[in-house]
Amino acid sequence: MHSRHTGAIILCVFCCLVLGIALAFGPSLVQVIAGEDSAGSWMSGALLIISATTTAFIARRGWNPWFIFTIFFVLLAIDENFMIHEAIKRSIVFTSYEQTNQPGDWIGELPVIIAACVGAIVAWIMWKHIDKNMRWLIVVGVLFGAASVTFDVLAMGVLWEDSFKLIGELAVCCALVNELQTTHNKNE
Repeated sequence: MHSRHTGAIILCVFCCLVLGIALAFGPSLVQVIAGEDSAGSWMSGALLIISATTTAFIARRGWNPWFIFTIFFVLLAIDENFMIHEAIKRSIVFTSYEQTNQPGDWIGELPVIIAACVGAIVAWIMWKHIDKNMRWLIVVGVLFGAASVTFDVLAMGVLWEDSFKLIGELAVCCALVNELQTTHNKNE
């Protein structure tokens, strides 16, 4: 085992332990993984903060896109904790419904769709700046993130939506932890 993968392995074990313990004591898989007051939501926030912190440490080597990634992950973590996009969505839906009298308009999904587009741009930039051996994790993160957004927008089930989100966030976080270790090893 390469020492540069140790951080990612520890992160994966930590996530499995947290979710395993929550499943052992939680009433159901849906209540453990999905929803705003779940272990899955807590884990999502933790992964986003770890990603923000990791990119902040990488950004210390000079001005580069890593600082932008830090801001992006901090904003996602704030949204995860305070449910900002859900509040915006509710406001749009109620305003749109009153004006057009057509429930189910796609306009209510704009906050999620805009965030997904920004995420795609960030992932593309990150792809260019991350270790080539870890780019596959960015691809996994994008694929699972896109699946999560699709399930959210189409209201296809919160368990799948949140499960895909967690897997995507874990993949990206592992790539970032590996990048930090690679950067640290180069500087030694």
